[in-house]
Amino acid sequence: MEVLVVGAGIAGLQVCKALLAESFKVQCIDDKADVGGVWWENDTGYGLQIPFELYQFPDFPCPPLLKPAHPYATGPEVAAYVQAYARRFDLHRHIQLHTRLVSLSQPPAPALDTDTPRSSPTTSQHAVKPS
Repeated sequence: MEVLVVGAGIAGLQVCKALLAESFKVQCIDDKADVGGVWWENDTGYGLQIPFELYQFPDFPCPPLLKPAHPYATGPEVAAYVQAYARRFDLHRHIQLHTRLVSLSQPPAPALDTDTPRSSPTTSQHAVKPS
């Protein structure tokens, strides 16, 4: 089965990783220049409001070289950590950056056939374009 994940932030990266582990074919799109969601691009002076140790991926402890200078990591420090997560699990090969979803549609449902189980899979179509 093919899955489109919209957004390569923290949630999108974790969804990609989980779906790949279950053998789904995954494509992820993001309109930014790199992974990281709000941590990639935000206002000056932003950062965590909780200690960084509580904000780490459960399956990816922060590498010593990326450990923040202070308990409350800055936005760029979090972005570097999120980007390292994507590299560690080779997620970039499934991600298309500078791309946004412009439409999403599902084909019309076929006429109800009493011989066809209701759980039969449907397909959806999507259109993406570089931002």
